Amino acid sequence: ATIRDNNHPTRIGVTLFSGSNGTPATLSIAEPDWLAGGSCGFRLTRTGDIALPLPISVSMTGSAIHTEDYWINSGANIPTAIRTGQPFSATFLAGASQLLITTSGRDDFMAEGIEHAILNVNHSLNETYSIELVASASVSIIDDDRLINFQPASSQVPAGYLVDSGAIFGPRGNGLSYGWNSNISSRVFERNVNADRSLDTLAVMRTGDTWEIDIPNGFYEVFFWYGDPSNSVAPSGASVTIEGQSIGLYSQLAANEFSWTGTSGISINDGRLTMTKMGAAVDLPINRVTINMAQESNRGGD
Repeated sequence: ATIRDNNHPTRIGVTLFSGSNGTPATLSIAEPDWLAGGSCGFRLTRTGDIALPLPISVSMTGSAIHTEDYWINSGANIPTAIRTGQPFSATFLAGASQLLITTSGRDDFMAEGIEHAILNVNHSLNETYSIELVASASVSIIDDDRLINFQPASSQVPAGYLVDSGAIFGPRGNGLSYGWNSNISSRVFERNVNADRSLDTLAVMRTGDTWEIDIPNGFYEVFFWYGDPSNSVAPSGASVTIEGQSIGLYSQLAANEFSWTGTSGISINDGRLTMTKMGAAVDLPINRVTINMAQESNRGGD
């Protein structure tokens, strides 16, 4: 998932009063800032009397769930295990006019659409101050997970998945372009054995088959599931390469037994992800593939 600025500033003032000399101070939340590494930040600013430390009570609300859809990364010792809606403390240091709270998206391998995370300033934890207004700002969590199910075009589509029915690479009418180096639709099956629709269907990969999808350059996690509800699988000596990185396979799977493999850090530099079956000339039934943006720290290969 990627966190994106909602592209409209939310600047709702919060009036604070210093008990020491009565000088008014105001607190505002600027629109979320883009930060390096795909994170997004809430910049809280106070003006007026900033001599004293200012602990404030804040909370995260909205349709996005903290620790599932995004993480709070930093901001004055903010606990990472807070629940959505649970108040927690963030503190302006003495003399500091700004406090930055950063967040980053978390991939959950679920197709959820756009969700929202809202930072709310609740009240002051310092009796020297009182807040007369409430401030909030929001960011959008953009679901950039790509979940592709290999299945006949006539089969029921599992919730959250896009369909690949073995056609040659091209635009699919869903905003994405993906497909194979040759038409393999005659090797795409539905078994009507497994209740999980994303495992009951499959495309048979053979040596030299290549599947590709156009995606923005960046670092990705790529995982695929393989197995056949009706037949045992023995891919010994075969492998799949993802962007040239060899991915090993289990040597034996019984009928209706499945395994998954992939990479947690692959670099895309040409706008296209390429996955090719290599090695022994044995059939590999591939069920589904998930593609997610990854943090650069997870980089595993080029």
